[in-house]
Amino acid sequence: MRVYTEYFTDSDWSLFERIFSDKTNFQLNAALINERFDAHAKDVDDADLALYRRSLKWFEDKIALL
Repeated sequence: MRVYTEYFTDSDWSLFERIFSDKTNFQLNAALINERFDAHAKDVDDADLALYRRSLKWFEDKIALL
């Protein structure tokens, strides 16, 4: 999953605001997902996995309200 936050302008945000409410939380969770800790040839750290899952859940919860 990749969230393309760099393409959103302030006027675009108005389209997503009613779903995600808080732009700062949206950007932080999107950045965490986009970081892709699992794309590197290293062991997965439990803390990284927990943060990743928390961010995915944040998006899932927001979208489930639709």
